Amino acid sequence: MELERLHACPLCGRNRFRPYKRIAGWQIVQCVSCKLAFLNPRPGAAEQARIYSVYEGYPPMPTDPAEKRRLIDLEEYRVGPLTQSRAPGTLLDVGSGSGMFLALAREYGWTVCGTEIAPHCVAYSRDELGLDIFQGDLTRLNLTQRFDVVTLNHILEHVADPVAQVLAAKARLKDDGLFCVSVPNHRCFDAWRQGLKWEGWALPWHFYHFTPATLRRLIERCGLRVIRVDFGLSEEFNKPWVIRLRRHLSKDWQTRIFSGTNLTAYACIR
Repeated sequence: MELERLHACPLCGRNRFRPYKRIAGWQIVQCVSCKLAFLNPRPGAAEQARIYSVYEGYPPMPTDPAEKRRLIDLEEYRVGPLTQSRAPGTLLDVGSGSGMFLALAREYGWTVCGTEIAPHCVAYSRDELGLDIFQGDLTRLNLTQRFDVVTLNHILEHVADPVAQVLAAKARLKDDGLFCVSVPNHRCFDAWRQGLKWEGWALPWHFYHFTPATLRRLIERCGLRVIRVDFGLSEEFNKPWVIRLRRHLSKDWQTRIFSGTNLTAYACIR
């Protein structure tokens, strides 16, 4: 397997790393300076196509109308908070997958389009859902339109250069636009409970492993200002032992302490 080794942190540029996790033969290191964790070494550019040919993380793409409807409705957890943040306008979803999120956003009144690198996801989104999808990496697409909202849902952990990806998304934002990004949070309660079996490691497909602090640093480095951070809930949130502990905590601290894999930040141009 062709591997490439990073000699500088992609976030801060420093070159001092320490071993952080070793999982199934892969090494995750952490930058001593900014604390970003990342796979090092990682599959090289030529190898990435092969590893994604066996990737199991692609979303389901059903043709049965009832199942399609069910999966679209599951995107309420993303569309609801977004629509509460601002009135529907133009929306670009980077790495749109099967397009279920965009399909529901369209029903809420958003004018939607997406980008996606996987050909089978692009075909499904266009043919089954009637969506406007551009095939390719946002950093290489020649898009000229600017949008009210740009979203990246579990994309940054996969890309070779997360700084370039955020800058490309920022370039597609209107001056008063909203940037919304979700990533796995490796400091979450579920990662602590599940250890090396936590789904968020997903090696070697996940190159980067974020926390609220490192995600904020990335966003701010790109000239955006974080206005809100939301934490997903742990898989164990409603278990009896957790419920007993929750009684002594405010709602905000409940979500911070018993956080699940999903971490979402909302930001605007400074």
